[in-house]
Amino acid sequence: MKPVIYAFLSATLAFSSSYAAASSSDVINISGTEYETELHKALHHVKVREYAEAFPTLLKYAKYGDKYAQNIVGSYLIDGLGTDENVFEGLVWLGVALEQRETKWKSNYEALTANLTAEQKKAVEQKTEEYKAKYGSQAQFVSCRMQQERTGSNLRVHRCNKITDTSGQVKVRVYKDE
Repeated sequence: MKPVIYAFLSATLAFSSSYAAASSSDVINISGTEYETELHKALHHVKVREYAEAFPTLLKYAKYGDKYAQNIVGSYLIDGLGTDENVFEGLVWLGVALEQRETKWKSNYEALTANLTAEQKKAVEQKTEEYKAKYGSQAQFVSCRMQQERTGSNLRVHRCNKITDTSGQVKVRVYKDE
């Protein structure tokens, strides 16, 4: 593991002290097709290792509540891929992504937070709860439930998906201060 604890601690304290009050938001509708197309383009950039091209779109989708985007954004922030390294913010995004109960994600998160002090863990948990209030499944119109894998097996997994209305639109909450 990288020696980031000291940098993490100072970033944690600075980030925690900049806690902002609840900000106002608007709920907008986006065509489900447009939503999926832009996300798939970003995921293609991930696949071909074009991290700087992928990151801005993935961050937008992380804020829209997409769990895969949240997990990737967290990983990119921790490793400094396509963006500046920010371990604290990365751990927060990984924590929000855990609303989708992925075993590998949880194991990775636990390994990354294992050596944090109690104060650092508390700071991460507090900021994670703040982010969940804005970008979590309930705030961003995402349904999380057990469903059958698409592989044809009877295996059921926990998945979080954007709720699409009968006209093929998805809702996203956009915050005015961002």
